[in-house]
Amino acid sequence: MSTLSGKGLETEGHEIYVCGDEKRGDFITRTEVTGVAEVKIGGKRFKCLRGVWTDFERDGSSLKLAKLFISEQGRTVLFRRYNGCGSHNYEQLEGNPELNFNDEIYRLWYDCIPDHAIE
Repeated sequence: MSTLSGKGLETEGHEIYVCGDEKRGDFITRTEVTGVAEVKIGGKRFKCLRGVWTDFERDGSSLKLAKLFISEQGRTVLFRRYNGCGSHNYEQLEGNPELNFNDEIYRLWYDCIPDHAIE
């Protein structure tokens, strides 16, 4: 039986988002492993590390949060994308599920389930 570990692992970085010649963002990023979770998709169960990735404007306003669920094989089985109050479509997401993380409210934008998790 394999075990998963890494809870509490944190990283901080910097991301510059460029599309063609246009610079569209310059963000502070943080990633944290927050624990282990069991994810059930269809009839499959996956034991996963649960991670949270966030990015912020330089003034500290929250932009995005992603919850990542990574299997023991090292593959993402679920990616949940939330937008923070600094995101362009935050108001349009009113009524979507919300997540409170570090006293910031994020609203669900979309879920992504890769093919290998549903095959």
